[in-house]
Amino acid sequence: MLHDHHEIREKMDRETVDVELALDDKSIVQLSLAAHEKKMTLNDFILRVLEDKIKESDYQFENGTKPQLLNETE
Repeated sequence: MLHDHHEIREKMDRETVDVELALDDKSIVQLSLAAHEKKMTLNDFILRVLEDKIKESDYQFENGTKPQLLNETE
């Protein structure tokens, strides 16, 4: 399963698609202000948010829902 997951991610990294989002006015204003603060376009900001959430989701998929502390012993 993990092997397939990595193949899908590699394919996704090479391809882009258009996505239509239905957002209420309040969300658009909040996203627009956040994008403005970072001196980004709204589209670039939303793309970054989506990419960050996908990476976070990938981490959780591969490592479980909670980060774990790994202790090395002698």
